[in-house]
Formats: sequence, C-alpha cells, structure tokens
Amino acid sequence: MDGERRLIVTGDDFGLSPGVNAGIIEAYQKGILTSASLIVNAPATAEAVELAQENPGLAVGLHLTLVQGRASAPVTSIPDLVDSQGRFSDCAVKSGIFYFFYPGIQEQLRREIEAQLQRFHSFGLALSHVDGHMNMHLHPVVLNMLLEVAEEYGVAVIRLTRDPLLQALQLDPRWPLRKAAEALVFLGISCWA
Repeated sequence: MDGERRLIVTGDDFGLSPGVNAGIIEAYQKGILTSASLIVNAPATAEAVELAQENPGLAVGLHLTLVQGRASAPVTSIPDLVDSQGRFSDCAVKSGIFYFFYPGIQEQLRREIEAQLQRFHSFGLALSHVDGHMNMHLHPVVLNMLLEVAEEYGVAVIRLTRDPLLQALQLDPRWPLRKAAEALVFLGISCWA
C-alpha cells in the first residue's frame, strides 16, 4: 500500500441476534461500516449469512468464539472446553488462564478453531479476516494455533486490538481501573503478536 492508510470499520458479533444483524447491515448500507465479524454458531448466524450474501460488498471475517458462546466442534471432541450443552465458559479471564495451564487443552482448542474455520467456509463467504470474541484470538496459545493453520484456511489478516485508554475513558469514564488494566493487557498482547 506504499504508506497509504485505510479506515476499516468492523461490526463484531454478526449473527448474535436479528437486532445486531440489522444494525450491521444498516451501518454498512447507510454508514461507514465496511466489514463484519461473523459468529459461526450463534442464534442468528443463518440470517447473517443470508444478509452477507445479499450485500456482497460487505467484507466478512470470522469472529472466533472461545468464550461466551457455543462450540462448533462436537462436545465429545472438546469435553474440557465446553459444558454438556456445548457452551464455553462466560469468564474470559478464567478461560485465558485455563488455556495456558490445563494439560492437553491445546489439542481441543485446535479442534475448535479448525471447526469454526471450516464452518465459516461452508457458508461460501470469502474470509476477509479473523478476530475474536472478547479478543480471545490474541491469547498467545490461540494466536499460535491460528498462525499454524492460517495458510490452510486462507487466513490472510488477523486483527490486532489497540484501544487507546484515554479515548476509551473520554467516551465512557466509568470503571477507569478496569479499563486501564485491560488496555495494559491488550497493549502487551498486541506488541507480542
């Protein structure tokens, strides 16, 4: 791109609900949104795929979900990642620690990552990028796996999270300590990535 800058505005959680889907499509058609990140196993995923197909100029990527959502791989192949209903933990911090230290969890994570990539491709959409729900795609264990399978699944772009703390506090001054801690963690992870 020779130093040229482009603004990419992405709507996360595409497929989460009909309301989220409608908001993303409206922001694409009438606003500045250029991209959406699809949850492949959410309540309104089928509708989101239809909307993406009806709006071919909308770039669509995978919103890798490894927390606060439902798995794509069979429960029997990832029993330590999900409950008996195929749902991940709702706690990102607990999950992040678990992904580092639980023996044997990496192979189950790989199965789920590949299952979500396969499911995305089954929709017939071009994969523009990969990012993650709650930025879990930047977890060092998860990111290493993504990089290992990137070529096989056509992953050319992985979004890095860089949320400026001062801007976040100007937009919403509540929870400054939590926001500072999150900004520090994501800055470190993004620099490492």
